[in-house]
Amino acid sequence: MGVKTFYNRLFTLYSFPILQKGAIIGSIFGGINGMYQALKYRNYMAIPVFAIGGAISFGFFLGCGMIVISQIYSKQAQKDSYKNFNIYDYFRSSHY
Repeated sequence: MGVKTFYNRLFTLYSFPILQKGAIIGSIFGGINGMYQALKYRNYMAIPVFAIGGAISFGFFLGCGMIVISQIYSKQAQKDSYKNFNIYDYFRSSHY
């Protein structure tokens, strides 16, 4: 297993909480939008529909961002050596 494969697998472990945060934020904004639609048009079934739709769409776009970040991340992992590369320092640095 090469360095690139190792860091790609390690990055996958850290990507799920970011997708989860995106789904939570999307459901909050979708719920707010659904409440507005429910009060304006008296359609109370819009609240869960908008919340779920917002969670799916915002989580999807955060997932697309994770693909871009993982490409940058794997290039940085190739430049750094195996022993000197620290994932916590990477996320705190300007690369992320």
